[in-house]
Amino acid sequence: MGVRAALASRRVIVVAAAVALVLSLSALRNGLVIDDYFQRHVALEGRGYFPEHAIHPLRPLSAATHVIDYRLWEGHPSRNLVIAATFGVLSLVLHHRARHDGWAPGRWLAPLASAAALFSAEFGLGCLGYLLAYAAIYERGPVHARLSSVAPYLVVFVAWQSTVTA
Repeated sequence: MGVRAALASRRVIVVAAAVALVLSLSALRNGLVIDDYFQRHVALEGRGYFPEHAIHPLRPLSAATHVIDYRLWEGHPSRNLVIAATFGVLSLVLHHRARHDGWAPGRWLAPLASAAALFSAEFGLGCLGYLLAYAAIYERGPVHARLSSVAPYLVVFVAWQSTVTA
């Protein structure tokens, strides 16, 4: 079995997801660090010196999880990076299904998952790099055709960037 076939195998995807989950479990038990204390104060008290840092209007998923996390599990930090990574990986899986298997709903679900990753944390920008790498390395055909598969994500990221800098 070649590298290409191995990476496209459903078994490899499931094993990689399981390994990633196991490796990230320790982060879920960490205590509060650095800005977690400030985020907890803003989430629980509803005010602070820099609330846009802790509860950012462009990250509504993070804002909601901060409040929920700190109310239910007060001594533990918010998991916005885990949420962003989850939506980012989901975007990649949906993109692969759309491009490799021809699954039509993946053409619009994958960019939505990318948007959800960004609404969780700026960390969601990393998804764009993986999508570009997928187009450059995994896909076959003319360069413009491969890069055009990333166009919907570029629209999502440019729209997000324009709201951040506005």
